[in-house]
Amino acid sequence: MPRKTLIAVASVFIALLGLVSVAVASSPVRLSSALEWRYGEHTATVGGTQVLDASHFVQRYSFLARKSDTIADGRLGEYRLALGYEWSWIDSRQGDGTKIIIDNPLDKILYRGEVKIEPGGLPFKFHAFSYDMGDTSFASNDFGELFGGRGYDGPSETVIGLSSSKNIRTGIILESGVANGSYDGNYRNLLHSLPRFLLDFSQVDVSDENSLAKLDFVDRNLAFVSLNKKNNWLHYRLFTHKDRVDSTNNLVEQTYRLGTLDHLNQRHWVDLVNWIKVSADISYMETTKGTPQLGQSSLGRYDVNLFARARRALWETSSYSSYRRESDGYALERSLDVPLYASGTLSRDTNWRINMVGKKTQGEKFTGGLNWKTDSVYGQAQVTTFRQSRYVFTSTVAAEGKQDLTSEAYATSVGAEFSSNSMYRSPYRLFGRYVARIFSADTLDESGLDFSEHQAEVSVQTDFNSQLSGGFSQMLLQGEGRSDVSYVDNIGSAAISLIGTAVDVSRSDSSAFQSLSKLFISHRSLSGLSNRLELALDYRSTSGGKGVMVDLSHSLDYSSRGPYRIVMTNQLSRGDKQDAAVGEADGFESGYVREEDQSFSHKSILSYSPGRAMKAKLRLSYDKYTFVDVPSIESFEVSWDGSYTWWSYGGLIRRHVVLGYEFDLARGQKGDFDNFTLFAKYYPTRLTLLATRLNYDVDKEVEGNDTFTATMSAGVDFRKLKLSLDYSYAARTAESSVSERTEHRWEAKIKKLF
Repeated sequence: MPRKTLIAVASVFIALLGLVSVAVASSPVRLSSALEWRYGEHTATVGGTQVLDASHFVQRYSFLARKSDTIADGRLGEYRLALGYEWSWIDSRQGDGTKIIIDNPLDKILYRGEVKIEPGGLPFKFHAFSYDMGDTSFASNDFGELFGGRGYDGPSETVIGLSSSKNIRTGIILESGVANGSYDGNYRNLLHSLPRFLLDFSQVDVSDENSLAKLDFVDRNLAFVSLNKKNNWLHYRLFTHKDRVDSTNNLVEQTYRLGTLDHLNQRHWVDLVNWIKVSADISYMETTKGTPQLGQSSLGRYDVNLFARARRALWETSSYSSYRRESDGYALERSLDVPLYASGTLSRDTNWRINMVGKKTQGEKFTGGLNWKTDSVYGQAQVTTFRQSRYVFTSTVAAEGKQDLTSEAYATSVGAEFSSNSMYRSPYRLFGRYVARIFSADTLDESGLDFSEHQAEVSVQTDFNSQLSGGFSQMLLQGEGRSDVSYVDNIGSAAISLIGTAVDVSRSDSSAFQSLSKLFISHRSLSGLSNRLELALDYRSTSGGKGVMVDLSHSLDYSSRGPYRIVMTNQLSRGDKQDAAVGEADGFESGYVREEDQSFSHKSILSYSPGRAMKAKLRLSYDKYTFVDVPSIESFEVSWDGSYTWWSYGGLIRRHVVLGYEFDLARGQKGDFDNFTLFAKYYPTRLTLLATRLNYDVDKEVEGNDTFTATMSAGVDFRKLKLSLDYSYAARTAESSVSERTEHRWEAKIKKLF
């Protein structure tokens, strides 16, 4: 580098360091500290004998000095500094009264150093940081049996451990040649001639010897990105993971990339001419895992991307081609993807679209002689015409070919559809579609594939008046031949899904037919009540049997400006619900599996909120399944909750008293229990709280397993002082299968900030 350049850069950095030192000396230091105490007990008795004695006492103290300010009134950047200390100690007993032994006390240094230098007018940015500000975390356990169930909201579990892990994050980011305002000084031309590059280094050092899952590793990320010429960037990125607990997890990943991706991995496009843009990059990544002593594996991968876009007045096209070559020393795999998309306009009434995708994959294992190869081509063309008429017509043609070492398959799809144009107001909204698909394949085992299907659909909807509408739809599906769905990727079959894809029947000669008819009527009143009633008839026939399903569904939604909101759905199904099936293969004959003969499902939600004070919600759910040869299944659930709030309007509007209830009842598959809850909250002031909660739970699955839980809480929540006292009592009745049991749990918390 020329001497003049060195003098310029050195003088700039010396000036910046001087300004930082002056700013640090002049700005004030903010001091803060905190103490936290937690004491809790959990006891239990069975038949008058104490069987549980758990407790914890946790102390935590911290001190932190912080300093942050701008440099040169923000013209050069900003900085943040922090230095502190945290000390934690625990005394804990587990359920049988045995003292828990841990490494007491736990302490750590808290610190943060960060500086951002972004001088206005100079073409570079500098950011450096290093910090470890993680607080101590608690590990807890529940030694009892009665707390933590439905509706419980009381003291927390017994603290059995502390974790004060080291989590140091350090990094340096240097950007040169970036635009950062304007500069008209003596070195303007010299500074703007500096090369444009990015240097980004970060390290994460994590160590936690006291946690149950021990952590001890270091992650490093290094990125060097330089702009060679215009939009051509050169990248070097290195990631290393060093696991000091299990060295087999060690990882080294190096990436070299050259192309039009900038330092932020954002893609740039280069104009070949004013209507053609290209973007390209090539990269090599090498990954090494493990250690030489315990075994090491490596993977090398090349990626080449060539993207292009072209746009003219009447058409546009794009292609995103990519090539990948990957080898791990035992196998080699190569793949090429060449997609092409094009669309355009032929006239005011007609537009077109073409999609084509070509894929080629080839691989081999160096030992064992295993090779694989797949070539596939898929193309689709679509033309939409009569766009300005009352009905829009669209025709589609798609074809796919796929070849590998064991099979050669082809699929074709031809379809046409029409629909009403939304530009015209018509009393009827029409839609129609017809699709024909053909699948064929030749295989080495001569099982092959020879399947064809036809699908037709038509629907009509109309508005009888401003509130009432209705419609009808009909779908017909027919397919036959030797079926399998594993040969092609993009053109799917609707009929094969009726037949099923089980291994023992998927390659058999079979046929399928489906007729699905739907009729609906919908009404919406001016008051906000809407109803929709739909009837569906589903007839299916295959080589294995026939089945008919009738579905009647109803939905209701009532929402107005009043206090009520109702949402309800009902569905009644009757007939045969079929599973996969049909045809014969290797002596196996399968047919329809009757899952159920009739089912009914109901779900509803009723909300009532006349104002700010009162809220209530009722949820109902009911399901019943009636089978042909086995007993029916029935289940339902009721949930009802509500609250009433008294507000205080003396100066500041705030809650004063809250009373509420919760009721849950379930039978059948969704559970078998009754749960009742009453709660009350009293706010003497805006920052204080007294609360109680009563819960009674009846577990119907275990006879006599009734549990009563009472919780009381008191708390103060000032900005720098937080106090809370929580107590819970639980009692379980005695029956033949369970014993009488009572539990007490209480906890006091104090947190003071200075």
